[in-house]
Amino acid sequence: FNGWGAPDNAKMNYEGNGVFVYNFTANGKLTGEDSEGIKLASGDWSVEWGGSAEKQPLSFDAPLALTSTESKNFYIDATAPILTVTFNAVTSEATVFTPQLYLKGENFGSWGADEAYKFNVCASSPYAYELAFAEPTQLSGNIKVADADWTGRYNFGFAWGNVPVLKIHNYQDNGDINFGDGAPTTEKIYFAPFNDVDASLRGLLLTSMPEEMYIMGFGEWSTDNFSKVMTPVEGEFGEYAINNVEVNDGNNSFRIYDGKADNYETCSWGCGNNDEDYTPSWNTDNSVATATFVKGPKGKMTLPAATYNITFNIFTGVVKAADVAKSSVEGISVASNAKAWADGKTIRIAGAQSSAVYTVGGALVAANANAVNVPAGLYLVRIDNKTVKVIVK
Repeated sequence: FNGWGAPDNAKMNYEGNGVFVYNFTANGKLTGEDSEGIKLASGDWSVEWGGSAEKQPLSFDAPLALTSTESKNFYIDATAPILTVTFNAVTSEATVFTPQLYLKGENFGSWGADEAYKFNVCASSPYAYELAFAEPTQLSGNIKVADADWTGRYNFGFAWGNVPVLKIHNYQDNGDINFGDGAPTTEKIYFAPFNDVDASLRGLLLTSMPEEMYIMGFGEWSTDNFSKVMTPVEGEFGEYAINNVEVNDGNNSFRIYDGKADNYETCSWGCGNNDEDYTPSWNTDNSVATATFVKGPKGKMTLPAATYNITFNIFTGVVKAADVAKSSVEGISVASNAKAWADGKTIRIAGAQSSAVYTVGGALVAANANAVNVPAGLYLVRIDNKTVKVIVK
């Protein structure tokens, strides 16, 4: 979790009457019997609390009585998009629960907890909530995501980002979200909580699932030349992937991009620190690199020169890059969103594993190129398993 240290981002919030609270999102380092387990302690370990036996579970079902005498590691046996751990220093009991959240607003329950706007855990992902409207609904007026009683523990507002992926903050006195004249109309919205780099609880409000994501980097830092398109992974809701990405020395850092507007600050994801280049963690044979990205303008992930299959989960922010030559991870099965279009006298191709540009007479112009300069005319472009016509004027 944190190397058994006492960083500020692991500090429990004291709410009074002996009660301490910590919010976090699903994390394999904390949850599950296979995790190393956790304890509650003061910064200098002069006081520590744990289970009375090794690896006792803390679950939704019942509080766990902790002890400060010969305490043992315990683990959290619960799964939900948000997990809230409380510790009562008076009774020595720890609890874990997940909050019930609602979409609230002037046009949504009049800022109350209306059952028609209650979020449920997403059927397709344990890391997110979803809200299905009875009919297509415009997200008009001021809105927030909050618990029923406005306790302050869960009060998400102040939009920061682009439609459809907004980063929203959990503060007691934050601002409302307002889409203005461009308020989208949708049948369903998703809310995916995450812990930012400072451990503050944040969330993504998705008015729809992006059809594609982009690799931003490896020498391509402008929306004008993005050629590495990540498409949804079949059978893995919220997961995006791209196969066989060649990384070269000198152009070996990248971020993730979820928007098409040329806005680095609001549409991109990175490691969330001030480092220009962030070295990810590797598995034991150095074949798979892993990092957790957060939405925001800081931090780039750096990889050694090689060819990689890269995945990104929009709900958890987890990025994995598998070295094709070293890893047993095969190419990810993705839904193809390959496309070709004319950009002046240039044919641009994105999202294709293989491509070829032909004249209408069948002559090959170029193969496996992201940008092909051509005279005006009609061209046939083969992208993966389909052929499209592109007119260059």
